[in-house]
This record gives sequence, C-alpha cells and structure tokens, in this order.
Amino acid sequence: WDYPADIEWIEGNMLYEAYRIRHWQPLFGPPADYMPNHYAPGHAATLALLACVFRLDYPLGRLLSIGSFLVGCGVLGRTVWRHWEGFRFRAVPAVIAIAFACAAYPRIGQWYDLVRIDSLALAVILLGAYLASEGAQTNRRLYATTLLLVYAVYVKQTNVFFALWIIGFTFSRDRRRGALLLLGTVAVGGLALVALLASTRGWYGY
Repeated sequence: WDYPADIEWIEGNMLYEAYRIRHWQPLFGPPADYMPNHYAPGHAATLALLACVFRLDYPLGRLLSIGSFLVGCGVLGRTVWRHWEGFRFRAVPAVIAIAFACAAYPRIGQWYDLVRIDSLALAVILLGAYLASEGAQTNRRLYATTLLLVYAVYVKQTNVFFALWIIGFTFSRDRRRGALLLLGTVAVGGLALVALLASTRGWYGY
C-alpha cells in the first residue's frame, strides 16, 4: 500500500476484502480461515472490479467514495431542480440542498471520502429512488431500478428498508409496476443470495 496506516479502522479491511476477491480468495468461510467485515460483498466486489483497471490502493477506494458522494449530490440537486420547475431561480434551492449534504460532512465522522461502504450505499439507493419516482416510467427504467435496489442491498444490508419504501411508493402510484418491481427485486436478490450461499457452502448466511 502507499500509506503506512488507515485514516479510519475499516479502510484496510475493505481494501483487503477487495484484494481477496480480486485474487479469487474466499471471503466468506470458516472463522479459522478469515473473518470478513459484517457487510454484504457489494462494495468490495465493486472495488475488486475497478482494480482490474486501476491499482488497488487507498486512492482508488477513496475516489470511489468521493465519486459516489458526488453522484448522490447530483441526484439530490436534479430532484430539487425538477420539483421547482417554473421557478425562475430554481438553481438556488438545488444548490442549497447540495450544500446541506456537504455541511453534514463533519457531523457524521467525516467518512464521505474514506474507504467505506456508506457513500456508495447512499448513491446507489438514491439513484434507485430517482429512477422509480422521476420522469417517464418505462420498462427500461423498471429493470434498471430493480438492479439498483438489489445492488444497494448487497452494498449495505440496511438499504433493504429504503428499497421496501421505494417499492411501496411505486406500488402506491401504479400497482402493476409496484408488483413487478417487488417480484423482480425479490427474484434477482434471491438468486444472488442462493449463489452466495452455494459458492460459500452456506458460510455467507453464517
């Protein structure tokens, strides 16, 4: 690594998990072999995939978090921009919304730019919410929303509550689309869970 120590305790752990995936080493197995972090493998798998092109190190992990935070800010600003349509100075509330997100940086332990799962988890679930609620609801958007919700849950398990809220919101607007989103998310997420359990001989569930 380029740095002698983590800025926060979890950084090295997350990079090491990505390293294990990148080198086809088991992540979930008997405790005597390796004890993984208590997160789903989405973030580590994303880092491992990026490491196929870029060097796996602290800058890559931190840039993923920074980029994810910027995506989240973009979604937030775009949403406010759309809902203030007709207002001459609608850029002002959009900028204020983004400024509030940035102002939270020191209050939440300054982890927007660390090698952590949180920024990616927020960005993905915000993208899913945006696709489910804004603009023309096409089948392509439905498929994309399904994949984003599953990905969000496998980045951070607590995103399941946001995913359920998004599905419920979609159902309240269009029962057919809401039902399809629910069935698709459960089906794809279930297949991913079965694959993880099978490939780890049940240790992922443990």
